[in-house]
Amino acid sequence: MKLMKTSHINTNKYSMLTTALFIGVSLILPLIESSTSINYGMRSLIKSVLFICIPLLMSRIDVSVTIQDFLRFKKETLYKSFMLGILIYISIVVGFTLIQPLLSLDTIKASLLSNVSVDKENFLYVALYITFINSWIEEFFFRGFGYFSIKLKTSRKKSMFLSSLLFALYHISIVRDWAHPILVGLSILGLFFVGIFFILLNEANQTIYKSWVVHMFANLAINTIGLHMFGFIQIPFLM
Repeated sequence: MKLMKTSHINTNKYSMLTTALFIGVSLILPLIESSTSINYGMRSLIKSVLFICIPLLMSRIDVSVTIQDFLRFKKETLYKSFMLGILIYISIVVGFTLIQPLLSLDTIKASLLSNVSVDKENFLYVALYITFINSWIEEFFFRGFGYFSIKLKTSRKKSMFLSSLLFALYHISIVRDWAHPILVGLSILGLFFVGIFFILLNEANQTIYKSWVVHMFANLAINTIGLHMFGFIQIPFLM
């Protein structure tokens, strides 16, 4: 009885703190991403520390934050996820070729160089990191901690909205100079719905691995376009 009472007190005491930390870190990171004085490697390190250590810290002091639950690996779910990921990959690459007249690869390349110091010399390393590591970190933070943990403190709809909104807003600093503001705004809106889609993918098994696989393929598609942009490969129909 004493243990149950302590857990209840701790849950109430740290509920607002857990949610506030999720919101705060989500909004602070875009400011760090916007700083041209911090190179890409340091930004990635800061992001990794915050996105991983904050949930780990709260799991130690808030009994309702059980990250081991949404980290459970179920290999039987991966086949469909890989098939969906391949479909997403093809859709993004084909979609980009269709909207290319609205974009400028030279503008995107210049933005990457000026904002995050990414160029042809380091792009391959950055692409590998974004595809396999960064995708997991974002799923761990936004879908794992930001949805599964926050859902226990608010409600399914509220946590889904909050997680997806902050996931979309987080990317503003990354894509803000890539295209016309209207197109950037539509991209951010699209990322909001992507966040909801990722959550729905995960709900059946209550883990983050379905969305992580799809997220990997989506990042791989974007990085494939980057490989074309920097001249490593040649994609037909892309200028």
